[in-house]
Amino acid sequence: MKKQEKTLKTNPKMEKNSKSDKSSLFKFFNSPIPIIIVLGLLVVVLLLYIKIIANSVTLYSFGGYNDDITFLNGTIYIGRDVNYFGDSKIKYDGKDIELYEFEIGYYIRREEGDIKLVAVNSIEDMKDKGASLKSIFENSDFSFTESHKDANFLSDVNVENLDKLIFKVQGKDKKGNEVKMEVPLEISKITN
Repeated sequence: MKKQEKTLKTNPKMEKNSKSDKSSLFKFFNSPIPIIIVLGLLVVVLLLYIKIIANSVTLYSFGGYNDDITFLNGTIYIGRDVNYFGDSKIKYDGKDIELYEFEIGYYIRREEGDIKLVAVNSIEDMKDKGASLKSIFENSDFSFTESHKDANFLSDVNVENLDKLIFKVQGKDKKGNEVKMEVPLEISKITN
């Protein structure tokens, strides 16, 4: 029995240490320090997420002019999910021509020399009555939206070459004479 008493005498010290460890752990979790640490980490994670989201959207503005045509307020939005091309308002002050066949729209002149279409309206072989060039400009809408993942018109290659955006008119009048106009457009990147 004496041996058991000795072991009992040493065990209370160990129990006292474990109680003091539990009470210090209890005090730590009941203090505001863990909450402050968790909230600080949450703020850092949210700031990083906001930075990633903010850098994933790009907005461009474009416009241009020549003697006869003025382009105002065009926008291009490149997002994570959706791309949007918002055509500009077109003001035409030149000679009104009746076109019986035409292709009109926005293109990108690439370094390889080819021209990639972005947004185009066209009509071929209008035999009965031509369309007024002025009315074509006023009534044409080139705006479109496309998925970013499967982008065709605002693909990554085209977005890299947006500084070469042009507006081009090709057509034929009643006599079959060629009508050609081309206006280079200035692009400004609004977002970073």
